[in-house]
Amino acid sequence: IEDLFNTGSSQVCFPLKVMFAPHPDAKLSSHQVLISAPVKNFKNAVDRNTIKRRIREGYRQHKHTLTTSRPLCLAYIYIAKEILPSKTIHQAILTSLERIRKHEKKD
Repeated sequence: IEDLFNTGSSQVCFPLKVMFAPHPDAKLSSHQVLISAPVKNFKNAVDRNTIKRRIREGYRQHKHTLTTSRPLCLAYIYIAKEILPSKTIHQAILTSLERIRKHEKKD
């Protein structure tokens, strides 16, 4: 996680900040994903869990669009101040995965 935040690339697809880096273990068969909703913005655990559940579901539905030659470490950090609808979050995830795929093709 420390390497991801220190050396990884990042982008903002509102309401998410996405950080990504190649996984150090190239033998891994899938990507690793970290999902975070800050306590600073959402005091109730119920709200944070709702946000994380929506992000997880959006990633699950769209992960097939991310085809890379190597496994990645991904971090999704929710940056909006209010809970947005699932459709908005899913669209942001889809956009972020497309951007990551384009970024990985350049390398």
